[in-house]
Amino acid sequence: MKKLMILMLCIGFAMAVNAQEETETIKQSAGDKNLELQFDPGAIFNASKGYNFLSNGAGIRFRYFKSETIAYRLNVNINYSNTSTITQEADDALNLLELKDKNSFLGITLSPGIEKHFAGTKRLSPYIGGQVSVGYRTSTEKEEYQDVQEKYVYKTKNGNFGDGLNIGLAALAGADFYFAPKLYLGVELSYGINYFKAAKTKITDSAPNTQDVESTIGNTNSLSFQPSAMGIFRLGFLF
Repeated sequence: MKKLMILMLCIGFAMAVNAQEETETIKQSAGDKNLELQFDPGAIFNASKGYNFLSNGAGIRFRYFKSETIAYRLNVNINYSNTSTITQEADDALNLLELKDKNSFLGITLSPGIEKHFAGTKRLSPYIGGQVSVGYRTSTEKEEYQDVQEKYVYKTKNGNFGDGLNIGLAALAGADFYFAPKLYLGVELSYGINYFKAAKTKITDSAPNTQDVESTIGNTNSLSFQPSAMGIFRLGFLF
């Protein structure tokens, strides 16, 4: 008897959910706003190896649906890191000062775009669109060293691969599948052109009688035109 009651409750709940989905709007409508998380599923399972599930171009995206078929989108990704490592401990008896290596980087990317959605099905919303992106990354490495009883800093700015200005323009196609009212999973492909201009490397030394150096040796500018199919999931909701 208990099993029959539980079965009846499950059937009733399923019918209620189905009836609710029939009356509620499953997909987007005019005026809806949207936040979605883009993540690399492979990195989640490899987190113990140091992978970041928000890497590989992933991040957070905002969308605003002007109508059921037109959406404006914006990605804003800001990455910042600052680390400090002690390379020499202070020791008065040995006349040693505490020395550190300090590394930091800042990356900012803005990617506005527009989407044109098609009818699809009750749960599937395919779209095409376009997006531009502008990003800049800068890094700084500081090495402290001791000369007699003085501490000096040897600093390298923009010495890493990827430091500089990045500009892109892409055509895109994707689809959102709504597995529940206002909740969806999505995929997206893009094809576009990208230009990267490397930042000039600057080296300075705080010691007296040293000269600052600016150089482009080892820095590479690039222009590419290629498809992109990132291995990421998109999980979003409307509000």
